[in-house]
Amino acid sequence: MKSNIQKVYSKLPKTELAKVELTKVELGVMDDANKLMNLAKEFEREATQAQSNAQGSWKVTVFNYEKAISEYEKAFKMAKEIGADEFAGKINKQISLASKKSKIATAYEKKLNL
Repeated sequence: MKSNIQKVYSKLPKTELAKVELTKVELGVMDDANKLMNLAKEFEREATQAQSNAQGSWKVTVFNYEKAISEYEKAFKMAKEIGADEFAGKINKQISLASKKSKIATAYEKKLNL
């Protein structure tokens, strides 16, 4: 026994039936494209959130390196005042290292600010 849709299809001329089939295919393709679009939007939201989190982390990193540099500079000044030149040299190396790391962190932060 034929279903109602099969009865309707059997009454249609072959060209009309072909158009109906083509429409079904087009709708299927549209559904697939819509699913892919929704998937892309979901990944975009996740990427945006990850970027925001990373950018915030780099800001905190830069802040802490800058604070460390400030504290090292205080220690360097004190070491120089009391004549602890060897210790001042070690502190100076730490200032240099923290400064380089701060510049790198700043570059990453700016790179994420799309």
